[in-house]
Amino acid sequence: PSVANAAMIPANRHDTQRSSVVAVIRADSSDQLLDVARALADGGVTTMEVTMTTPNAIRVIETVTDALGDRILMGVGTVLDPETVRIATLAG
Repeated sequence: PSVANAAMIPANRHDTQRSSVVAVIRADSSDQLLDVARALADGGVTTMEVTMTTPNAIRVIETVTDALGDRILMGVGTVLDPETVRIATLAG
């Protein structure tokens, strides 16, 4: 897969066919993104992406995937190089 597509490979076998909405989370601050992700999941939006332009994006991905586990499929956006794909994949 391309660099951009490689970051969306589901590691947790989440059923991507159930969700027709992908929430793209891009923020100036990452302080409330866990709460945002929980609200999205509670509302039925279970596929989401955090852009790498969000401060502490990797930490947010780790925190959200630790908290919500198999309830969501987390992706990463604005990926510009293979190293970021590797780091994001390791983050969850």
